Amino acid sequence: MPISTLQSGSFPSNVAIDTDTLVVDGANNRVGIGTASPTQLVDIAHSGSQVAGAVRIGDPSSISSNTGIYMRTTGLATIGAAGGTIVFDTNFGSSEKVRIDSDGLKFNGDTAAANALDDYEEGEWNPVVNAPGRTLTGGAQKGWYTKIGNMVFFKASIYHTGASGTSTGNLSISGLPFTSAAYDGDNIASGAMGTNDNAWGAITPTHWRVGWASTTISLHTKDSSDARDSSQSEVDASNYVGYATMRFTGMYWV
Repeated sequence: MPISTLQSGSFPSNVAIDTDTLVVDGANNRVGIGTASPTQLVDIAHSGSQVAGAVRIGDPSSISSNTGIYMRTTGLATIGAAGGTIVFDTNFGSSEKVRIDSDGLKFNGDTAAANALDDYEEGEWNPVVNAPGRTLTGGAQKGWYTKIGNMVFFKASIYHTGASGTSTGNLSISGLPFTSAAYDGDNIASGAMGTNDNAWGAITPTHWRVGWASTTISLHTKDSSDARDSSQSEVDASNYVGYATMRFTGMYWV
């Protein structure tokens, strides 16, 4: 029964304040906030904007500058720590497992900014074969990547059905999804690649390389069959002929 004034003493088993602002369903031992018919032990019902969330644990009311938990039936459910840190702990302060702060995601009590995971994403990239002086036709070019922090793992499958014209430079592939790191003395990335050797010209690429501060892959071949010889030369575009294929995977730093 709705009541307008609470007094001392016993109360009816069913209580409603302002119809559905606060409802006690004594028959089913449920409490409803924002609903006259709670279906759970505590049932909070709301629809509306982020500021007027269904549940707010925190202060003040501005979600953009606040620490708190905001949940509602439409849009985002938000956990916020204004200028602070959100910690997930399995033993209330003594066994931290995950920390989220302005640096990113950290694990097992680590607070070092250098150890934070600040990005993860997956996607596709469009490999573009650069063959100076030549015209490439047909085929398909496809690339995929996963970025974890400052490491980019990528793969590509590339072929064309025709190539014509006189080469004026070396073969390369552009379009990597992120620019590689600037020179620090030890961050160049390279690896092996697979090809259908019989469809190439006189020289077949055996390795790829990503230079510093670049989104381009250069293609190389070993200068010697001696496994101890690490010297390589870039592959001229004249060697990329019809139905030549390239398939490779790799990783580089950003």
